[in-house]
Amino acid sequence: MIKRLLRGFLCLFSVMMTANEYFVCRVPELEKTIIMDGNIKNDEWKNAARLPAFSNSTGIFSNRKQDLYLAYDKENLYVAFRTDIEWAAAFKPIPFDDLNIWTVDSLDIALIPDRAKMNDIVRFIAERAGGYADMKAKGQVKQPPEQWNPVWQKASRLIAQSYMSAYTWELEVAISWKSLERSAPEPGTVIPAQFLYCFGDIRKDLNGNPDRVVTWAPVPKGRDWVNPRDFGELHFAGKKAVFRADKEPVFGVKGTCTAPVKAELSGLLW
Repeated sequence: MIKRLLRGFLCLFSVMMTANEYFVCRVPELEKTIIMDGNIKNDEWKNAARLPAFSNSTGIFSNRKQDLYLAYDKENLYVAFRTDIEWAAAFKPIPFDDLNIWTVDSLDIALIPDRAKMNDIVRFIAERAGGYADMKAKGQVKQPPEQWNPVWQKASRLIAQSYMSAYTWELEVAISWKSLERSAPEPGTVIPAQFLYCFGDIRKDLNGNPDRVVTWAPVPKGRDWVNPRDFGELHFAGKKAVFRADKEPVFGVKGTCTAPVKAELSGLLW
């Protein structure tokens, strides 16, 4: 009897868990496949959505520029990421599925492919030297990476800004809908998502800086960085216009749409 009640509570809890509906990104469907070469070309990504700046656990915008684009087609979800990183004499790739991947500059793409199963998360992580990892998670509990090895494409490059000063890291990712065990989304489909960027080399930070992690959807301080309740929502818009946030972080969000739209804004004062 107790076991049945516990199972019933867990099922109810998983149904009650919802994403952060205030952080929404409309994602456009593209007509042409994006070539994964690590070069974020304007002609390929000009109609993609662009997320606003990421913030740390205190809600402060990161002092590093994160430029993240989103688009999709019938085969893949596409993600492009650009940021500046510190200079190093050499970058050694983190071995495949090594959990040390979060100790260096890395992008973590966390998705919930089925909104009816909010506790089932898939994660795709890529780092600045070409290393990568993928895994499933049950809520905040990571599953062993070796248990799941989906097929996904990723390509990146480092562009030297000036001698011994900094690099720009560009990353392109294509995640097939098959690897997410679902069909391509119809217009109106919603997939909860979180994007997490770990910057710098944590081994160089003797103080263990907790704010070296920034996210798209805010994460309250003291909570695990990848929590289903903190995820934002990707709204798949088909061929309709989408929003592109300005690259420079500002109070609030400014930007433009990829085409003229008719819209009304409303709000509450308190």
